Formats: sequence, structure tokens, C-alpha cells
Amino acid sequence: MKILRLRFENINALKNAWLLDFTQAPFDTNGLFAITGATGAGKTSILDAICLALYHETPRIKVSASQNQLMTRFSANCMAEVEFEVKGQVYRAFWSQKRARNKADGNLLAPVAQLSLLNSDHVNADDTSGIIIAEKLKEVKAKIAQITGLNFARFTKSMMLSQGEFAAFLNAEANDRAQLLEQLTGTEIYGELSKQVFENHKAAEKSLQLLQAQAQGVSLLTEDEFVTLQEQVVAYEQTSEQIALEQVSFTTVKSWQLLKAAQSKLLTQIDALSAQNQQVQQQVITSQSVIDEHLIVQEQQQAQFQLIENKLIDDIIPLDSDIVHITAQLNNLAQQVDSQAKTLKITQEKQQKTQAQKQLLSAEISQIQSYLTENQALMSVKEKLPLWDNQVSQLAQLKTTVAAKKQQLVSADKLTERYIIKQNQQQKSLKDNQQQRQTLQQQTTALAIQHKQLLAQYSPLLHQIALEPVNGEITTDALNAKVHNAQNQQANYSQALQFSKRYGRLLLEQEKLVSQKQQFTSELTTCGQQLMDLRQQFTVLKQQKRDVETLIAQQQTIMALSDHRAKLQAEQACPLCGSLEHPAISQYQAINLDEHQQRLHTVTAELEQLELQGKELGKHESQLTSTLQVNKETTQTIAIEQAELLTNFAQLALPESLNLALPNIEKTQQTYNINLLQVEQLNQLYAGVSQSNQQSLATKQQLQQVTQTLDKAQHQAALIAEKLKFSQLDNAEQIKVLNQLQLDVSQIETMLLEDITLMQISRFLTKDSNNPDFFNSSIWLEELDQQVTLFTQTSAKLVPLSTHSSTVDKEDVLLIEQDKQVTAHLATLTQQSITLNKQLQSKTKLRVTLFFDMGYIDTDSQSADFIRKNIKEAQLSLKDKLITLQAIHQTDEAQSQQLLGQEKRAKEQLNDIKIEIEQADKLVTLSVEKSHGDLQELQVSDLSMLDEKLKISTEKLKQIQLQIGKLQQAINADKQNKMKQQGLLIQITDEQTALDDLAYLTRLIGSADGAKFRKFAQGLTLNHLVYLANEQLNKLDGRYQLQCQPNETLSLSVLDTWQGDSVRDTKTLSGGESFLVSLALALALSDLVSSKTSIDSLFLDEGFGTLDNDTLEIALDALDNLNATGKMIGIISHVEALKERIAVQIKVEKQSGLGVSCLDKQFAV
Repeated sequence: MKILRLRFENINALKNAWLLDFTQAPFDTNGLFAITGATGAGKTSILDAICLALYHETPRIKVSASQNQLMTRFSANCMAEVEFEVKGQVYRAFWSQKRARNKADGNLLAPVAQLSLLNSDHVNADDTSGIIIAEKLKEVKAKIAQITGLNFARFTKSMMLSQGEFAAFLNAEANDRAQLLEQLTGTEIYGELSKQVFENHKAAEKSLQLLQAQAQGVSLLTEDEFVTLQEQVVAYEQTSEQIALEQVSFTTVKSWQLLKAAQSKLLTQIDALSAQNQQVQQQVITSQSVIDEHLIVQEQQQAQFQLIENKLIDDIIPLDSDIVHITAQLNNLAQQVDSQAKTLKITQEKQQKTQAQKQLLSAEISQIQSYLTENQALMSVKEKLPLWDNQVSQLAQLKTTVAAKKQQLVSADKLTERYIIKQNQQQKSLKDNQQQRQTLQQQTTALAIQHKQLLAQYSPLLHQIALEPVNGEITTDALNAKVHNAQNQQANYSQALQFSKRYGRLLLEQEKLVSQKQQFTSELTTCGQQLMDLRQQFTVLKQQKRDVETLIAQQQTIMALSDHRAKLQAEQACPLCGSLEHPAISQYQAINLDEHQQRLHTVTAELEQLELQGKELGKHESQLTSTLQVNKETTQTIAIEQAELLTNFAQLALPESLNLALPNIEKTQQTYNINLLQVEQLNQLYAGVSQSNQQSLATKQQLQQVTQTLDKAQHQAALIAEKLKFSQLDNAEQIKVLNQLQLDVSQIETMLLEDITLMQISRFLTKDSNNPDFFNSSIWLEELDQQVTLFTQTSAKLVPLSTHSSTVDKEDVLLIEQDKQVTAHLATLTQQSITLNKQLQSKTKLRVTLFFDMGYIDTDSQSADFIRKNIKEAQLSLKDKLITLQAIHQTDEAQSQQLLGQEKRAKEQLNDIKIEIEQADKLVTLSVEKSHGDLQELQVSDLSMLDEKLKISTEKLKQIQLQIGKLQQAINADKQNKMKQQGLLIQITDEQTALDDLAYLTRLIGSADGAKFRKFAQGLTLNHLVYLANEQLNKLDGRYQLQCQPNETLSLSVLDTWQGDSVRDTKTLSGGESFLVSLALALALSDLVSSKTSIDSLFLDEGFGTLDNDTLEIALDALDNLNATGKMIGIISHVEALKERIAVQIKVEKQSGLGVSCLDKQFAV
């Protein structure tokens, strides 16, 4: 984020409008500038304006709709506008607040804010173009925080360091420092996590307590109660079984009686069917004898087929099975032979690999032994390596010290040159200041003459306002009071003129409203009369429509009977009423409905037209009524406003001598113009006097400053001469130390070179040891160390390789033995295969012989499937012939079968009924015995009595089952409660486990206020911040280093490297020391925040007054370095040396006696 432009008006002591364009001269060539001025002049107000425009508040004062202490006194508005750049995009933030009626004593109005997105080619501060992206206060503030990544707290800790804020972070308490780090880095999530863990732990405790309460609230049956319920269930079930047995006995007796009746009926039916069956049976016998002969032939043929089938099953199929089995064995043997051949091949390949491995191992062992012999010198190098490493480290330290000394000599030379340049500049400055003092004295005399001429020019005006000069001078306070009084009077005249003009407009509106009221009242009366006429017409037409509709309905009823009327004949009775006379036939035939329908259509159209006219007149009447009501309300409003205008006009403090009246607009306008001219002349006089006084005061101040500067310059010249002398003496001493260090380096290099040459190890090095840069690095030591390590590792390999060689020899012997075994097994398998081939040939020959015996000579016919197919075809032929014979006597067969079927079904039914009767007798006896009933009594009972007994027993059984259901429900409820309690106990165990985990987590990071985890997390952030701050301290002053205290979270201490690295508390630092450390922390905070947002502008308010000259120079050098990186830096301070060092300045000058200040004219709008 970079501030481009700042425009503000009436902020604290800075009255009027001002514009600071940091993209134009003088800021475009030098981003380091100072804001200077006397105490209370309003330097910090410039920074307040930036905060107001961006965040609508300042570090010192908050602004609201009811309170604004930042607005300049005796002013009616204030405004702040900032243009800033974020990631190449330019935005404009605007904020303003006014007083009511634009008067200095008016009430404060609500502030107004706006955020705009500017075009990429925006270069002019007066350009108001752009896209508005937010207009409400909260939206603007939130949008700026979103775009920049900085809220107000981060902004005041990273870009704008206000008064008293330098040491705020350094001296803050641990918890406050954690909150500051959270605000700056946006890491509030750690505090929220700590709170959430704490809340989760509390919620888990409540959940566990709730489950425990639920488990205690589950009521269970005791063991005795549960046993009692089960016994009752058993008793009811026994009773239910007894009743069920009675029902079975009743049902079986009923079934027995019904079967007896059915048996009697079937006996009669069978006797009748038997007589018919004897007559038909004789006819079937003849046809049946022919079929029997054909069946005998079929049976003989079937016996022959069966002999062939037996031959196939007993002899041929077993032979086929044996042949298949022998073939499978031969295939299996072939697979085994193939497998053993592959195994033999693999074994032979392994033997070859083993032989090759033996040769490789022998070669590798020989190579290692040769290497150890050739590099035997490395054994002695291993002992020398620690000594050489120490000498190389000592040599590197000496060379580093030599380089540092050389750099110090270069810096000392540069410092000496700087002192010489400063001495020349100081002498030139003395000469320039003397000339400037003479010029300022001449300007003071000229300004006094101009002031007297100005008072003479406006003497008539001064006489008119009763303000006379005292000793030839007029104070700006007295003149400002006269201007203020004239402005107030002018405001009264302006308000009186507005009241008069408004009163005149109201009179015209009042006359117009009276005329309109008369016109609308007349129209409303006419409209009402027209509505009454329309209502009367509508009522008449409505009655006519009902009459026509009634007539049409009657005629339609008459027309509906036209068919009946057409059938009526003279002197014949009517089928409806029986009358012999029909006098109205001719009249009914003459009825015509079209005429009445046309009449109904006409009346309906007239009604719709009247209804439409009535709605329009009603709407017009409502509009007239509303208009008259508005007219009345407007008239009342005008009257009230006229009264208020008269009251307000009377309250204005207008001179009675002018006799101004509210309706007299011309006289009021004339008085206003006269007073306006006087106010303009007074403003011109005030501006001239103020400018004269400011120029005179500025010239006197400049003269005083030049005189002070001459004195300081003389003192500074003497101080520079002393520093130059000290610098030259220090350079000579540093040269001596440098020569001694270089001698030590040469001695160590000579010793190392002698050792290398003596031990003859140059062949192990990649670089020549005679190279001057050879000892500048430890690469040659690393190479030797690698060679020694390789030598040791190679020696260690020899023993495992020998062991491996012995193992390979044993493996080779085993492979030879395995080869012999596989060869023998392969020979055995080959012999078995020969034997099975002989068996296969014998079985095949026997099979061919059997087929020859059966008459199947052809090879294709020597198959069981082929033979069976022939047999099946012969059987189908016989079957077809039998079907043909059956078709011949089908008629006789059908008749015979029908009669036989009827007789058979009747007998079957009789047999079934007999069996059922026997079963029923058994069931009746058994069921009655089980139910302990009276068999004879039941057998003699009729069906109605049995049905009644069944109904009674069914009702009893239903009641018993209800009782069993209630008891079973209680038992099931108890079981469910037990299961529920068991589930709750499991949940309680799980919840307790989760609660233990949460309790452990709470002990680690949980707390109600989130402080526990926040401090830990922000401790890590603080460590990073301390690292960044120490980098800044190294640039500012190499003496101090910040460090986090190990035993206290988020606590800081200072390490003093000039006091033997002693640790000091931050509160023991002096003012200057505290400023340096605080400045380093402030710059580090800026870097920390800039990890998310680029900080390209920095404003520092005060804090340099506690620094001595040398420390101030260090701080300014650090700021120069920051400026060189592209940051714009603004500094507010009273330190004179700071003003001299920084060329670009924004001077804030007080105006004597006015309580306001101003900037240079180049910044005025």
C-alpha cells in the first residue's frame, strides 16, 4: 500500500484546504521528507487526515455524528481525502462532516464517506472520475481493510507510528502483546481454537451428565416381578390350549356329521352310474383287444432293444471308460516328463550362474586386495586429518579477520573523505547563512512599510466598523472578531432573504389552491348528480332483465313438451293429464323465442354500458375527493409554514432601524447586498493583514534561525576537524594489525604445504597444492576424508566377500546332486509311459471285436451313440403305427372312457369320503379325549348347537389372548428397557473416553478466554518478529539484540553485546536506547505485516528527541536505506539536526494570535 495524494480541509489547527501530492515535486525525487513546525502547530494533524479518510478515526480522537473535536474552530465543515495504490490499482477514499445550515454554531451532521476505483491513467488530483464501490461508512471501512489487508490497528502499527506508540509494543504486557500480534498478523484463529476446545470440553461434560441421568431414570422389573409375569403367561397359555382343544373337538364333530350326510348321497349316485357302466363296457372290449395285440408286438421289439442296450452298458461303455482313463494317465505322465525336463534345465542354468558368480567373487577379492596395497599411505592420513582441519579453520578465521580489517580500512577512508566533504560544505554554509541574514533584514524593513500602506488603504472601512489602529497596528484577533460578526450578520441577512422568498412563493401557491378548490368542488357536485341518475336507470333495467329471463324460462318449459303436444288427437285423452280437450295447442305452436332472446341481449348490453359508466364516474369522484383532501392538507401545511416563517423571521437578530418585513423581498435583498460587499472587503483586509503578519513573523523567525545556524555551524566545523584527526590515527593502528594477521596466515599455509609434500598425498587431490587459492577452502580436506572413508569401507568389504564365496561353493555342490535326482526320476516316468501305451492298444482291439459280434462292421457305426440313435428311430416307428390304430377306434374309446371316468370319479369320491369318515372318527375320539368332553353328547348334537358352542369358546379364547398380549407387552417393555440401559451404558463409556481426550486437549491448549493457545501461537510469531527486529538492529546499531525470555511467554529482554552479552530488561533501557529498539521493532512489525500487504509508505511521529547526534545519524542512515528500497517515509520531529539532514520538508507555521496554522503556499488549494 502506498499513499499517493492527501487532500484535507479544516483539520484541527490547519484551517482551509490543502493538497499534498506525493507523486509530484518535491516528493517524486526524494521519498524521505520531514514535517516540521512549532509545538502545537498541527504537524500530527496531517497524519490525522490520512487516518480520517481511510478509517474515519485517529489514534488520538474518535469522530462520530455527535462529536468532532478535529474540526477547526469557527468552521462549518471538515474533509479528508486520500488516494492510495494497492497492487498497481489506484483508489480514492473520501470522508467529510458538516454542520447544520453550513454555520459554525450549527449541529453536527452525520459524516459522509465514499470509496472509488480510479482509472489506470489517473494522474490529476482534481480529476473526480472513477467508479464508486462503497458509500456507507461501515462498507467503506470494511472495503478498505479488505483491499489493503490492514484494519485500523494494523495500519497504526505498520504504516503510521503515532506519538507514544514507539515503545508501546516493547513495554506491553504478555497478554496485550499477544492481542497486538493477533491484530497485526490476522491469526485470531488460535484464540478461537482455544475457546472452542474449552467449550467442547464443557459440552462433553454436560452430554455425559445427561446420559448418566437418563441411565438412572430407566426403570426395570425386579427378578420376582419378571418371574410372576412369566408364570401368568404360562397359565393363560395353558387355558388357551384347553379352549383350542375344545374348539378342535367341536370342529371335528361338525365335520364328521357333514361327511356322513355326503356319504349317503354318493352311495345313491354310484348305484345309478354302475348300471350305465355295464352297458358301455361291452362296447370297449372289442377295441381294446386290437390295441393289446399291437402292444404285445411292441413289447417283443422292446426286449430286443434292451439286449443291445445291456451289451453296451456291460461291455463297450466300460472299455471306453478304461481307454479314456489310460489316455488321461498318459497325458499326466507326459506333463510330469515335461515338468521334470524343465526342472533339469533350470538346475543346469543355476549351475552355470553359480560358476559365473564364483569367478566374479574371486576377481572382486583380488581387486580389493590390490587397492589396499596401493593406498596403504591413507592409513597415516587418517591420523593427521583432525590437526589439518583445525589449522584450516584457524586459517579461514584469520582470512575472514583480514578481509574485515580491509573493509574497515575502506570504511574508515570513506568516513575521512566524508568528514573532509562536510568540512568544505560547512564553510560554504557559513558564507551562505551570512548572506541570507543580510537579505532577511532588508525584507523585514520592506514588510513593515507594506503593512502601513495596507492600513491606510482600508482606513474608511476601519472607521465604518469602529476599529481604530493602536500604535499604527491592528491585531488579527480584533479583526477576526469583526469579520466573524460581519459573517454572522451576513448569515442572518441571507436567511431573512430566503424566508422572504419562500413566503412569497407560499402566497402564490395559496392563491392557486383556492382557485383549484372551487373548480374541483363544482366538478364533484356534477359527478354526484350523474351517479344518482345512472343508479336509477340501472335499477329499472335490472328489473326488466329479470322479467325477460322469467318469460324465456316459462316458454322454454312449454317448448320442451312440443313432442307430446304433436301426438295429441282431438277427443282423445292426454297421457299426462287425461283431459279430452286441448284448447292451447295452436297458441303454443305460435310461440317464438328469438324475439325475447333479442330483447334480453339488448337489456344486458345496456346494463353493462351503465355499469361501465358508473365505474368511470365513481373513479372520477374518488379522484376529485382525494384531490380536494390533498388541497386541504396542502393549504393547512402552507399556513403552518407561513406561521413558522414569521416566527423564524422575528427571531433573527436584525437591526430594528432597517424596518425589514417578511413580505418585503426587495428591501431585504438590498440590505443583503450591502452587507455582502462589506464582508468581502473585511475578508480582503483580514487576508492582507494576516499575510503581512505571517510574512513578517516568518522573516523574523528565519532571521533568528539563520543566526542560530551560524553559531551551530561554527561549533560543527570545530567538531568535524576533531573527528577527522581521530579517524586518521585509527587508520594507522588498523594497518599495523592487518600486517600481523597476514603474517600469521602465511605461516599456517607453509606448515600445511610441508605436511602434504612429506606424506606424498597430492595424487589424492583434484587441485594442485601449490595453487595460491588452495587453502582458501576445505575442499581438499573433504577429498582426503572421502578417500580415507573409501579405504576403510573397502577393507571392511573383504571379509563378507570371502564368506559369500564359501557359501556359493556349497550351493554349487547341492545343484550337482539335484541334477542327478531329476535325471533318475525322468527315466522312471518314461518307463511308465511305455507300459500304459501297451494297455491302451489291447483295450482298443477288444472293443473292435465286440462291435463285430453285434453286427456293426463299419468304423463309423462302432459307437454307443450311433446304436442308440437307431434304436430310438425304430421305437418311434412302432409308436406311430400304434397311434394310427388308436385313431381307427377313437370314437368307441372316447365313449367308453367317458363312462368309465364318471364311474371312477364317483367311486373315488366315495372312497375319499370313507377315508375322511374314518379319519374324522379318529379325530373326534382323540380331540374329545384331549378336551375331556362327552363323545356321545357331541355326536347327537345338531349343527346349530355346535356352532353356538364354537362361538362361545372363540370369545373366551380371544379374551385370554388379550391378557397374554398385555403380559407379554410388559415383559417385552422390560427387555427393551434393559437393552436401552445397556446402550446408554455403552454410550456413557464412549462419551467418557471422548471426554478424557477433550480434557487432555483442554489441559494443553483450552481456556475460556483463549489466552493459553494464543500465547503459545503468538510466541512463535514473536520469535519471527524478534528475528526481523534483530536484522534492523544490526543495521541501526550492532550493540543490542532482542531475545525472548525462555521462562516467560511473550516476554522480551535485551542482549547487550558490549557488556559481555549481558541480558537486560527492556524497562532498564534509556530513552535513546528504547527509541532504537522500538524503531527496530516498528520496522520489523511493518515487515511482518508486509508479508501479506506491501507497505510502501511509512510515517513516524516524534521519538527522535531522545537521541544524541551519533545515534541520530545511525537512525537516519537506516531510514535512508529504507527509502532507497522504494519506501516513502515521512518524519515528524522538532530536532534541528533532523531538519538540516532532510532536504524535503513540509513546514507547518502558526499564525500569531489566531489559533490556526498553515502550510507552504505550494500546498494550498
